[in-house]
Amino acid sequence: MVGFGFGTGFGNEFSRFAHFSDGQPANQGLKPGSNWDGAPSSGFASVPTDPARTTAKPVCRLLTPPRQTVRIANVIGVFAAANNDGSLIPNLGLSHVDFHCEGNVLRVESPTFRTFERADGSTYEILGWWVTLSKPSGKEGIAHVYAEAVPSDGSMQSRISGPFSYLMASKTFDYDVTVAASGGADFLSMEDAFTHLRAQNAQHPRVRVLESGEYDLGNANRHSPAGWCRIEADAPVTFLQAPPALEGDFTRMRPGMESLHFKGPEITIDFVETLEFYTELEDGEHWLDGIHIVQSRGRENLWRSVPRNIIPALFRNGAWFTDCVVTDVNDVFDKAPLVRGCRTSATWADLAQDALCFVANEVEDHSSAFYYTNVDAMGLTYSGTGTATVSIRNSPRSLVLRVDGVDVASFAFDGSEQAFRDDTNYRVASAVDWVNSQTGWSAALLDDTRAGVSLSPPGTTNGGAQEDIAVPATLPTHFDIHSDIYQLPILPEFRENMVFAFNRLWQIDAQNIFIQDRPGVLDSVVIGNALYNNLGTPDEGLQSDLGGMISHGVFAHNTMATQRALISSDGQGGDIYSLIANNVILRMTVRNGDPIPPALTVRDNHVVQEVGLPAGLEGTSSGGDSTTLFNDAINGDFTPTGDLLINGASPSVANDLVAGSFPEIASKGALAAVATINTGDPLPSWSIAPSITGIAEVGETLTGDDGVIENGAVNDRQWLRGGLAIPGAINTSYTLVADDEATLIAYAVEATGPGGVNFAVSADVGPIAAATGPGDDLVLVDSVQGGGSAGSASATGLIASGANRQVFAMVGAGTSDAVSNIGCVITGTSGTVAMTRVFFSGTQSANPASSLEAFAGFVIDEANLPGDGPYDLVASATGANVPDKVGIVASSVANAPISPTIAFERSASITASASADGTLVLAGLGSSTATSGAAMTGATQVENLFSYGDGIQLGWAMADTGPLTVTNSVNGRNVSALVLFEPAPVT
Repeated sequence: MVGFGFGTGFGNEFSRFAHFSDGQPANQGLKPGSNWDGAPSSGFASVPTDPARTTAKPVCRLLTPPRQTVRIANVIGVFAAANNDGSLIPNLGLSHVDFHCEGNVLRVESPTFRTFERADGSTYEILGWWVTLSKPSGKEGIAHVYAEAVPSDGSMQSRISGPFSYLMASKTFDYDVTVAASGGADFLSMEDAFTHLRAQNAQHPRVRVLESGEYDLGNANRHSPAGWCRIEADAPVTFLQAPPALEGDFTRMRPGMESLHFKGPEITIDFVETLEFYTELEDGEHWLDGIHIVQSRGRENLWRSVPRNIIPALFRNGAWFTDCVVTDVNDVFDKAPLVRGCRTSATWADLAQDALCFVANEVEDHSSAFYYTNVDAMGLTYSGTGTATVSIRNSPRSLVLRVDGVDVASFAFDGSEQAFRDDTNYRVASAVDWVNSQTGWSAALLDDTRAGVSLSPPGTTNGGAQEDIAVPATLPTHFDIHSDIYQLPILPEFRENMVFAFNRLWQIDAQNIFIQDRPGVLDSVVIGNALYNNLGTPDEGLQSDLGGMISHGVFAHNTMATQRALISSDGQGGDIYSLIANNVILRMTVRNGDPIPPALTVRDNHVVQEVGLPAGLEGTSSGGDSTTLFNDAINGDFTPTGDLLINGASPSVANDLVAGSFPEIASKGALAAVATINTGDPLPSWSIAPSITGIAEVGETLTGDDGVIENGAVNDRQWLRGGLAIPGAINTSYTLVADDEATLIAYAVEATGPGGVNFAVSADVGPIAAATGPGDDLVLVDSVQGGGSAGSASATGLIASGANRQVFAMVGAGTSDAVSNIGCVITGTSGTVAMTRVFFSGTQSANPASSLEAFAGFVIDEANLPGDGPYDLVASATGANVPDKVGIVASSVANAPISPTIAFERSASITASASADGTLVLAGLGSSTATSGAAMTGATQVENLFSYGDGIQLGWAMADTGPLTVTNSVNGRNVSALVLFEPAPVT
């Protein structure tokens, strides 16, 4: 049964997170061998060496940064996987992973999930191969670890990754210093702290900032510790560069200290006054761990009137990123060896160019649309003789005025930093002034926010040059920046060992995957990613280019329903170890319409459009679009629906984007759902959609209608609160509870048929109103009254409707002798039943046997009503003689339960107080004379008092809180009963 994204799923058939319920998996222990003397690699008899690649190898990348200090034990792990005959099931396609540490070898037989927690308390799971690395007793130093991924396919080679260094030390930090700008700490500045640590030759120190504020990292002399120099903050701090001395100067953060580990949510690195975080050495990358990385002026802020990506990498030589929050910056993850668990928003340019391991990240709103959107900057006219045109040329960027096809004047823009400061030929305004100095030509400045080098032809999509633009003309500025998520750039040699897995991206304007074949990538795994590209933008036509996946490229269980994919053509790449399977893609084409490589396996994919689809692909299905194939892809919910549920296939990966298990026959794409294989029969559908009736208020009961189903029958039902399943609410009716208040409620119906499984959901009802308070609950529906003699009276046609109904009756009887008994029955569509008597009292005595007149009260609740109304009530009275006066007043009330409080006295008046608004009051009065009179105060009378015969009077009213008094003008045989039916206490 399919979960449909409602939280628990219909029937709660499987739980994606069940395998985490017992906590973290237990890892095997690893430590250096006995021959290790503290020097790196001293414990190895033979240092592990990765063999030269002659055929396919697994991927194997660290999931935890190296160089960590191990005081007791640290968990470390790798993501390792390989294609094994068209599948990564089981064990991610591997036989095992061996971890080598200074002479010791530990074999891990299978991958497990490990839970990571971000600073905000959110968690995510990573499938990896994990060990617990521990420090040996009595030894310190640097230990090397290698991870050897051994494929299940015996025709492939193993891959040995490493060495990865770890500091075995008895202390977490060898030096621990503090910084506060106003004093009271070891140092006033970060530069002073770094200078001190360099002088001490610190190898794994900590710098702790005690005081909130903005700090410059300074520019100390270079120092490269063996481990990390951890930076922590006890209060919110921002590290940023001071503004440049001259506006527009290129600036960079260059602290001098290598291997900085910025840790914790109190830290922000702000690129507002700098374009690059500099790293001295390629192996001296920094570690950004749970911090904020921002550019506080926002994504659209220009530098010298041009985009800020002057250098296309925010961190030189890359960095290690774990659990960071990233906003408004460009090119942040370039060349990163690891990006794990990060969340980004409002980023632009290239996100993860040449990143080596990009896993479990969430990316919202990645777009360079501001830059490639044309902004009209200059209007040009010509009043001279001849035909005027204008050209935009390159080398240098120039505006050329032409008449009758001949150049008459040229203005060269200067995009240099010096020209910006001197304001010489840098701005569009300079060109406007120049045009206005030319005979017969005039120009108007429309926008001067962008540098003149960006002046472009009208309607440009790339800012390229163009000859002979007709005049008059309006020229825009344009920056040719089109974003990539992952791009493999042109490299001098093959890139090996790349992982891009289990990432969720939405509202992006970018080329998702761009793997250039110059020369390309060997051994890459791109699995379990879900991406939504915005529609209706100039980037809508971009395509993911997989052409550079030359050998052992795995592209499986990815969702890209709004972007097409270009796959390898014959002779370009794609060998017997390569796999493209179980993806959801807008379109799948081959460059120039060429055939695909005969060795490349392309199977069980789902395309939205069949345009350009190569022939003969096994298991390819089609249909739907981004709005029907997923719950809400535009907002990042890629739960499969629609055609994906009837075009299932055997999965090629065991687990999905959110660590759920793919069933035996599963939907294609990044998220797991049970699916059926398409039989050709139509899917169940609804000619009339499910619907809901009832009052949208807590305490009321809603009723669901399954609608009219074609090609199937009801298989399951589920009530939804805010789009998520309400546990246990699987029947056609549902009583609203307090948790429903202010939410939207819907009714979902699942149907099965020969064509598979489908579901439909009613329109929402709500927001659900709060329960009406007890004083407002009691609602008078109807009342009837009647009288008779010979011991009986009837009241007919009583209407009773609504929820929690109760019917009440007051019966009075009189005779010259005692009235010994009074009863009352009610008749509805299903028969006649007796009402429950809740009191009986007489006028002359509390003992009915000696009373001349008597009164009785009756009640029946909704559960015991005899079918539907209108209802008829018959009262009967007995005594020594047949009572010659019998009267009845009956009422129906909705929104009970209410409970009776009975007060009666043999006196001229009786007073009682109602404890809640909405109290129903019934009064019975008796007298031996016809001159008896009655009055009721403190209540709002809603029915006339009824008098039958000599001295019997009955009435009922709704009362507010406060004293209620009924009086009889005749003393002696006076008030017999006053009954207050009050709302039941709320518990």
